[in-house]
Amino acid sequence: MLGEALRIALQVIDILDELGISYHLGGSLASSLHGVPRQTRDVDLVVDLPLALVPTLVSRLEKDFYVDADRARSAARRRSSFNIIHLASALKLDLFVRGTGGFDATEFERRTLLSVGNPPRGGCRVNCR
Repeated sequence: MLGEALRIALQVIDILDELGISYHLGGSLASSLHGVPRQTRDVDLVVDLPLALVPTLVSRLEKDFYVDADRARSAARRRSSFNIIHLASALKLDLFVRGTGGFDATEFERRTLLSVGNPPRGGCRVNCR
């Protein structure tokens, strides 16, 4: 499960990186990458998603994910969350839009860039907290 969830998370992370959207991985997948395995079947990403980039993000995700554009737009506006579902595996990813408070800033400052695995492109790096 970790392999599949990580592969799908990296697919989304590649899109976030291409669009210049800051993020960090949280929840059970981040915990597992830090060496403390937890079993849940979803992926948590905190994203610094500007409202102006929502249509582009949705467009990039739609090929492989179910994503509700209205919910994504609402989440970006209200600084809340929305989810996307990987169509081939039904894996759910929760995207939490970064808030504006001090805690949110501190959380992003504590991100750690991790090298993960050894995929064909020579390894990858993931922001985790």
